Amino acid sequence: MEGAGTTSAGAGRVIEDGAILIEKDVIVPLIDGHYVSCNVFRPNRTGRFPPIIAFTPYGKDSDVAVDFKRYWDFVLRDHPDVVLGKSSGKYLTWEVPDPERWIADGYAIVVADARGTGKSPGYYELMSAKDLAATFSRIVDELHHQYALGFAPTVLDGKLHTIDVHVTQAGAMVRARRSYLARSER
Repeated sequence: MEGAGTTSAGAGRVIEDGAILIEKDVIVPLIDGHYVSCNVFRPNRTGRFPPIIAFTPYGKDSDVAVDFKRYWDFVLRDHPDVVLGKSSGKYLTWEVPDPERWIADGYAIVVADARGTGKSPGYYELMSAKDLAATFSRIVDELHHQYALGFAPTVLDGKLHTIDVHVTQAGAMVRARRSYLARSER
């Protein structure tokens, strides 16, 4: 997985938090035409980072300390080291690797809402490992076929401008913003 400056499958909201770059609500299409919504956490620097992929029915955006407070209190009582050292616990969610701990060691974390949960539409019913394998296979494939285009607008007028991206390769799929807001000159 590429580092800072890359965009994942369907453009999501990007948040920079010091050494961590977070892409929220990245849309990853599945082979069957559906999609899953993912949050991608990675080091906020250029480089290649091996991804750890988590697939959760509990909601990639849930706050473990709020949404699962009863259980979280037991965790903190029995294992207070969970939020010591490299982690403040602010990105923790249930049964997902702690991004603050893994990003510091050069990994990327991809957290996908299971189909029919969180922001992934559909119906959730995990019947076999094949369901997981197909989803993970598509996410990994998508992460290996991404790139970023960039440009610097020549007019800084504070207005909304259209973006059109065209490709010549047959079968190539483009997922990009349709517009951008140019900042105003000061």
